[in-house]
Amino acid sequence: LVALTLPWLLLPSARQGLVDMTRMVEFEMEGPLCDPNQLKEIDCENTVWQQLLALICKHCSDRTCVSNSELADVTHWVMQLYTSMLDQEQDLETFGCKHGLVAALVFQSEHVALDFRRPSTEVEVLTPPAIVNFDLSVQEVEEPAVVERRLKSAGVPLALVNYSHLQMRDSHGFPVTLQTDDAGAQTLESPNPSIADGGFPLQVRYKVPECQREFFTLKRFLAVSHPTPEGYENHVSTLFMGIPVMSLAPFPFHTAKLRALRQINQEEYDSFVHDISRGFSSAGIAHVVVDNDYTLRFWDTAARHSDEKGYLETKFGLDQAPEQGPKPLRRLSLFAPLEQRQRAIDAINPLQQSNYHFVDLGAGHIQYGEQPFGFASGLNFRMMCAACLWVSIYFYVLEGIGSFSGGGMTVLPLAFWVPCRIPTDELFPVRSMPLGSGTVPRPPVQGVQLAEERWQKWLESDPLFEAVQHHYSIRDVSSRRRSIYYGRCRESLLRLVPATYRGAIPELLPMHDMSAVLEMGMGNTLEVMMGFRQIYRAAGLELYQDKIQLSKDFSQRGFRIPKVFYASYNENFDVRPTLEALEAEGFSYVAKASHLCCAQGVFVMDKGFDRLTNQRVSLDEIQRQLQYAFTHPFREDQVDAKCGDWGTVEAGKRPGVLVEELLRPSLPAKFLGLVGSTNWITPDNLACHLVWSTLLQCRWEIKVRAISGEPQTELLGVIFRDGSCLSCRYPPPFHDWAAAVRMLESLLPHTDYVRISLFVDKGWPVVNEVEYTSGGLEVVPVPIAREWTLQWLEGYYNFLS
Repeated sequence: LVALTLPWLLLPSARQGLVDMTRMVEFEMEGPLCDPNQLKEIDCENTVWQQLLALICKHCSDRTCVSNSELADVTHWVMQLYTSMLDQEQDLETFGCKHGLVAALVFQSEHVALDFRRPSTEVEVLTPPAIVNFDLSVQEVEEPAVVERRLKSAGVPLALVNYSHLQMRDSHGFPVTLQTDDAGAQTLESPNPSIADGGFPLQVRYKVPECQREFFTLKRFLAVSHPTPEGYENHVSTLFMGIPVMSLAPFPFHTAKLRALRQINQEEYDSFVHDISRGFSSAGIAHVVVDNDYTLRFWDTAARHSDEKGYLETKFGLDQAPEQGPKPLRRLSLFAPLEQRQRAIDAINPLQQSNYHFVDLGAGHIQYGEQPFGFASGLNFRMMCAACLWVSIYFYVLEGIGSFSGGGMTVLPLAFWVPCRIPTDELFPVRSMPLGSGTVPRPPVQGVQLAEERWQKWLESDPLFEAVQHHYSIRDVSSRRRSIYYGRCRESLLRLVPATYRGAIPELLPMHDMSAVLEMGMGNTLEVMMGFRQIYRAAGLELYQDKIQLSKDFSQRGFRIPKVFYASYNENFDVRPTLEALEAEGFSYVAKASHLCCAQGVFVMDKGFDRLTNQRVSLDEIQRQLQYAFTHPFREDQVDAKCGDWGTVEAGKRPGVLVEELLRPSLPAKFLGLVGSTNWITPDNLACHLVWSTLLQCRWEIKVRAISGEPQTELLGVIFRDGSCLSCRYPPPFHDWAAAVRMLESLLPHTDYVRISLFVDKGWPVVNEVEYTSGGLEVVPVPIAREWTLQWLEGYYNFLS
């Protein structure tokens, strides 16, 4: 028996390319989350990791993280520590607290980025082969960690390297075994006495151990700044690491959120749809799997998201050029009858796994899939994660001529779909067709062809533009003489849909109906839609700027409003006695013109000082300026992109003045110091945007005065309908968010769009004001703006069709 000593064969080494961290799975824990005593078990005893764990556990939950500058600083420092080791070509696989590093990555991917499908992050799920064969020359045997490198290059994670699965033979066919002594020294043993003189290359066969756990690689491009004598030097570092899908306990994160950033391939997507279809079939749910998904049909017709990787390359000289984008998925949708909606939800629930979400978008549309973020689990997938693994399920009702059987029947989806009425012979009878690992019910061949022709048609045409033209064309007889059997889709739905789901069918107050704007189309941007809204004229819109009447109406309906001390439409008003009494009793107040907008004719008075101007203002001066505002209403030539609309101009025909209580900020006092301000100007408020009477988001902010004396607006977070929050600096301010949503959606029903501003008082919402435009009041990120716009436009299509 001949033994060859191999002192370097299995020693780890620093190497370029992929940093394999999959062996951290050996330290996966099921112990309690957020227990600092568990850090020593995962090699994270340093005070940095204790601080990171404490901050994450304080500011994060399973769903979201509250924005915190200290937490952001610590995670940034962790990333800098790693990139500095990368720049110095140190052995990155020896990085001590791998759990903490990956937790910092999860936080930054979850919280810092707005659009998580950014080119700066690339994720690929590893699919290890069952068998790996390779040869080793005598020179390679002496190279550091050669077996590990060969296996890694073949796609085998280090966590799956087990030398008991390694089989070797020399060039003469003699078996070679690897032995390790108590000191860790390793030798090759063979019965071939001439192995050293001609037994090479060794023939190596490795059987990869079976493992249910998934592994993935994550490549992330980070812009890094380093101080130099001349200033700061910027460059791009590439993090390229292998990670297991595992819990990061005691850190309250799971790496599945990073895995969900991967690019989905068609095979995985088809298998996913097949599994849902199979679950429906097992539950006895009649359904059909159709091509495409109108959720995404018009998503990219406006401005696309910025290419951050391209930006980094341009700004910092990224060596690697942007790669060709992956081929788009061939998306599918499931259609099921409305009466089986709850059964469909029940069939999906058992499928739910960690990081998978069910999204309810209304009676006619639900989605199910995998989200890499937690702050918006109730949002349409297209908004933040269009390329993720998800599928839409649409629900429909049947309509027939005289009966619900035989020819002439049609399918009417309750959500946006083109066309809004589909002949049943395009969908039925279904045929069993292969998909994924099995078969699914598919439409007839002719139906598939017609649907594809329609899908392609809308590359050149616009269904909303055509619907508007058809609806208002005086030359089109069919728009005035409707079928006595069918009529418009909306009218049919109103007849057929049970009262439980009537809220899914668009209704609109006449003063909100902008459909006469013939330029309306699916390619319109939010700016264009707001422009339409600003110039649109309809009796009743002026009521939104009559703050006296709105206060009365809301108060009578039981909604809480700021306490009103004085209100008058009389041109001979005099607010001074009321203001004098308030100041004598130490009350702060807001005195304002009830018919203006954009903070015109407003005084925010606190102890004799106007917080808006930071100056002392006399009662006579308030009276004088309010009288001027009364006699100088908003003019049409003053309307611009940032302020004003037709309703404000009309409201000036009934001017008034209003004095109401001044609410205080709901934030802790230390907030002012954290943002470098001296005082607050107006209390924090939530500007809540409702599209077709459904809450999209509330932008939470406060106006403060900087040390320079200039006013500045501080964003506190963006809260979505499901209560999740993007970049929240504090937990959402209301005790009962669901109740606040119900209040908002019942306040002004049957509107295409309104903006409702809320104050916060002891954890409860107080209605401040209502606008039917938002003009230039806010800066809206592109994904949110596009979702806002499409909800608006799709609602009009459903209303008109």
